[in-house]
Amino acid sequence: MLAVIQKWGNFQGLSFSPEMLNKAQLSLGDEVSITVRQGEIIIKSIAQEKSKSTVTMAQNSEQLPKKRAVGEYVGKIHISEDFDAPLPDEFWLGNSGE
Repeated sequence: MLAVIQKWGNFQGLSFSPEMLNKAQLSLGDEVSITVRQGEIIIKSIAQEKSKSTVTMAQNSEQLPKKRAVGEYVGKIHISEDFDAPLPDEFWLGNSGE
């Protein structure tokens, strides 16, 4: 199957026909992982990746980052009251007072 890279706003992209997505066992809204290697771009379904055996997943060198959730770190992070206060001249001038 052939496709042409097209300009979409400030980006470039590909358009996939329903037949292409069906053949790849992908649907609109599916999450995919994208691997870029010299001369190729590999798109894989995350659902298919998760269904692989543990041994295969251990061999995969790329791990998808954990999704962050709103409020996940509430009560776990403390920001000092003087966080945005100006730093003393000694900090900028390298005078540590030694």
